[in-house]
Amino acid sequence: MKRLQIVFLFLCVFILVACGESENDGTTAVIPTTSPPDVPTVMGLPITPTIAPTSEANPTDEANTTGGSNPTDAAERTEVSPTQSATTVNVVNNTTQQDQICTVRTDWQTYTVQQGDTLAQIARNAGSTLAELVQGNCLVDANLIQVGQQLYIPHPVVTTPIPQTPIPPTPSLDTGSWASYLEPNWHLKFSHPANWRETSLMRIEGSDGFVIGTLIESPEGLDVVTQQQANHQMQPFGSSPLIETVTLTNGWQARMILPTHTTDPMALAALMIPYNQMIEWDNHSYNYLFLNINLGHIRAMLPTIELSTGSSVTEISQFDVTVEDLPNNGKRLHLNWSADGATKASIHTTYRLHQAEQWDVLPTGEMTLELPETVYANPRVVLQVWNGVTGETDIAEYVIPWTCTHTYFFESQPNHCPSETAVTLSGAYQPFEHGFMIWEPSRQTGSLPTIHLFLNGGSYTSFPDTWIVGEPESDSTRIPPEGLHQPVRGFGKVWRDLDSRYWLGWATATESAYQLTTQAEIFDSNANSGQYITLPTGEIIYYTGINWTRVSDG
Repeated sequence: MKRLQIVFLFLCVFILVACGESENDGTTAVIPTTSPPDVPTVMGLPITPTIAPTSEANPTDEANTTGGSNPTDAAERTEVSPTQSATTVNVVNNTTQQDQICTVRTDWQTYTVQQGDTLAQIARNAGSTLAELVQGNCLVDANLIQVGQQLYIPHPVVTTPIPQTPIPPTPSLDTGSWASYLEPNWHLKFSHPANWRETSLMRIEGSDGFVIGTLIESPEGLDVVTQQQANHQMQPFGSSPLIETVTLTNGWQARMILPTHTTDPMALAALMIPYNQMIEWDNHSYNYLFLNINLGHIRAMLPTIELSTGSSVTEISQFDVTVEDLPNNGKRLHLNWSADGATKASIHTTYRLHQAEQWDVLPTGEMTLELPETVYANPRVVLQVWNGVTGETDIAEYVIPWTCTHTYFFESQPNHCPSETAVTLSGAYQPFEHGFMIWEPSRQTGSLPTIHLFLNGGSYTSFPDTWIVGEPESDSTRIPPEGLHQPVRGFGKVWRDLDSRYWLGWATATESAYQLTTQAEIFDSNANSGQYITLPTGEIIYYTGINWTRVSDG
């Protein structure tokens, strides 16, 4: 019986330990502390960022256990199956890939961005989410919106102000009751009640409050990083925290996270502050400061917080690209870059436009891209860096030496690659008063020939040729003026059914057979992929789904 009790007790302990495990949210954050790095608490409340060991701990072990940014050990790889057309990306330093088709939701209502707005606030007031507004407006960066910018929102913005969390009275800021704190490695200075004591690096506590500092590394914008911390699965700020935009004494914008479920002065609140350049500490780079402060002191401490990283011009100091050939005219790119005075960056390519080929990265890092057949000759890979505080930006680009798989049948080679070799077919042509028609035979078994209609104003459309032998070739009730003609057979059937938008007038000559040459571009929905076709005169016509133009006079 005693043996069964011991076994039962062991199982209970095992289950409790397993239930205590928590998942990492993917953001690398460091809180130097001498406490064991389990689930951290302040006055019994959890702190959201992932805690790393003290500076005495092995930084390589930290990167391996928390998903940190060690450029060698923390490399992540996104694998693409053979059936996918997406780009295979090997990413270093927590880069992310955005690879999707985006359509702006113009069916939504419009909203004009006001001074002090954040996308997160607009989403909340419009009964939406940050992710929905980013997708609906095809935004590259949720943190980059401008005053006066037009956004699309699914619901009207609520104009009634959101009630502020009542904040208890705070101590006065007289020098007799407050002390200064300086952390030079973090470029941070602030004041706190004099009765608080530093229990470890960037952890100051007293009987009536606390402040605990965290460094965060993330390629995301200020609003996204703030949302990630405010809405952490452990709900340290409650189920519906309030996020406010605040301004530091040096003019930098930051975000304040406040709980809405309590007015307890010891409840957890926080400030998310972006650095104006990456800072180095303990062999890592960081671009955000996250201060956990008790609710009763956060507003009083805000005016005392200073970040003094100094001024730095935002510029790219290195952007190296090496290119390797892959089978089927693919390319492998190895990218290595660094930038000064930047807090975030992105990389995109122009080898195809029908998908959003962009990756958010850190200002310094490396990446490997494996790209399939290009849609455009000699495409570019572009690095853009920003300073999220000053708004400065810099761009560098590299032209990839990359020719198309096929060549066009005419001398000038457009940048948009052809999807196939040129084809010569037996077609027909007929001119009209206001345009012309071309009949193109089908190249696929079971499909119908195509009748192309070109209006003189540049409009284009096409129809399947449904006329079959035995049907009327023309309409005897329609008598053309002298010197003009009524089209017959397939041309005639389409002509008789045309509405006023595509009225060609009478034919100015009878239809004639000729050898036409045609060649299509690789399909790219965002670029109105088109096709080239010749006329009997040798002229070359380029047309898309709605318009056409002459490429050469033959």
